[in-house]
Amino acid sequence: MTEITVMFETLLREIEIIKTYLAKAPEEPDSFDKVWIDGQDVMLSLHISKRTLQSLRDTGLLPYSRIQGKFYYKKPDIENLLVKNYRSTPFNLKTMAHTEQEILMNTNYGLDIYAHILREFYPDETVINLKGRETRPSKNPFTGDSLTLVFEEISNQFFYKDLVKTDFQGNPFQFAEMHFKKSGNDLLEIIVQSLNLRIGKIRNKFPLFLKPEAKPKIQLFPVSIPRFSLFHAPVTNTIPSKELTLKGVYELILANSVIQTEHLRQISDKKLARKYKAANFNYVTFSGTFSSRKDDALLKHSGYLAIDFDHILDLESLKAQLLNDNFFETQMLFKSPSGDGLKWIISIDITQNTHQDWFMAIKNYLEQTYQLKVDSAGIDVSRACFLPNDPQIFINSKHLMP
Repeated sequence: MTEITVMFETLLREIEIIKTYLAKAPEEPDSFDKVWIDGQDVMLSLHISKRTLQSLRDTGLLPYSRIQGKFYYKKPDIENLLVKNYRSTPFNLKTMAHTEQEILMNTNYGLDIYAHILREFYPDETVINLKGRETRPSKNPFTGDSLTLVFEEISNQFFYKDLVKTDFQGNPFQFAEMHFKKSGNDLLEIIVQSLNLRIGKIRNKFPLFLKPEAKPKIQLFPVSIPRFSLFHAPVTNTIPSKELTLKGVYELILANSVIQTEHLRQISDKKLARKYKAANFNYVTFSGTFSSRKDDALLKHSGYLAIDFDHILDLESLKAQLLNDNFFETQMLFKSPSGDGLKWIISIDITQNTHQDWFMAIKNYLEQTYQLKVDSAGIDVSRACFLPNDPQIFINSKHLMP
């Protein structure tokens, strides 16, 4: 028994010696593979696209190192990104990430969230002026109203940044968090309530901030007839010659030269075709009347929006879809001068949303509903629309009534 006790005590002392040695031993430095991974591994690990990874870099959400054109990322930084965006409680029986995506899809990629917040600070001003995928500078209520706040659409989400305070940047939810002083599920819930979104409820695919137009009421007083400016060729002429109604445009398209239109469609060189069109085709501004063709020379908005569809394989099928659209009543529809596209003229309520808001929402709606790409130049209120000859032009019959 004594021998066993001695052996056991000896074993314990040896174990303590080993533990002491290990405690004092210098730590082996982490190898490259334990700390750094390349972009391909990040995309595979997070199940994201190359463009999404780029947006994480561009917005400063994910630090990186670049060597000879190749990007490397620290594993701890990726873990921190995941932890920062971790949400433990579901919202409306869905994960927060899924709900955030729904909110983005129902707020014009988050742009409506920014607009809603900015309108609370500047109720009598145009708070966002969109130009393509970016905006012109807006006032920043978080930096003393400086005109330095811009928004840019990256991977189907508008990110904000300040042109002077470079560390002031992020996504719509981070912007909303600064305003509402809430986070997590509470933040998402107040966004849904404040913007009157229908998350988790039965809804259609139409952008929710633009409601379907109600059936027109019988008017017992004269109604203002929308008018447009007509400009004679070439396109470099920016002074209008006269004003037209939609009926006037209809009659002009029917009477336009067949030979001129067919000659344009026979030009195979795209550059030469554009040059010929610009030099020979008259054009109108469907969104209103102008003193000259530029956005800030608008005299009166017509309440109409022209949507361009280019390079369409089946024009007749698309015509039928647009004429039977559930949300927009077609006012006019005709073939583009090139012959492989359509010009779709619809009415919008300019008192409810800006021209730019309408365009972006309708553009997103068409892309989701019909998988169609829309010419982004239509966002400009002074957008020129060239007039060809089209004997099959459609016009809403109410415009032909005496």
